[in-house]
Amino acid sequence: MFTIASSKQTFDDLQQQEERQQEATIKHEALIGESEAELQKEKLHALEEESLYIITQFAQEYFTKNLLETEEGKSIGLTYFTERGFREQQIEKFNLGFSEKQDMVTIPVQSPEGMTIGFVARTVEGKEFKNTPGLPKSKILFN
Repeated sequence: MFTIASSKQTFDDLQQQEERQQEATIKHEALIGESEAELQKEKLHALEEESLYIITQFAQEYFTKNLLETEEGKSIGLTYFTERGFREQQIEKFNLGFSEKQDMVTIPVQSPEGMTIGFVARTVEGKEFKNTPGLPKSKILFN
């Protein structure tokens, strides 16, 4: 038999169940919000990495073009490499380059996937060396 007392208990049970469901919904929405914020951070990080790859790829092409197509690149940088036994095919294959602003030859550093991630450079006199800041030296194998 259904009594007022049992209907009150049923109503209280339903109300508690609804409150628990609302709490669960709020927690779920908070988790989704946190996950979405984390996803946005990951997307931003990926875009930053992609931008860096584009910039370093552009720089690599610029240095190689300087080496092979400018008078200064040919007379200083290309001479440096050929005197050390490099042939033009090797220079092109490994994307070696020349920075005319510092009279440095450049060697691109690539990720295991083959993407240029930075440079190692040295003056043709061998007195000064420069590396791209932040290269993960412990994770990269230099040729």
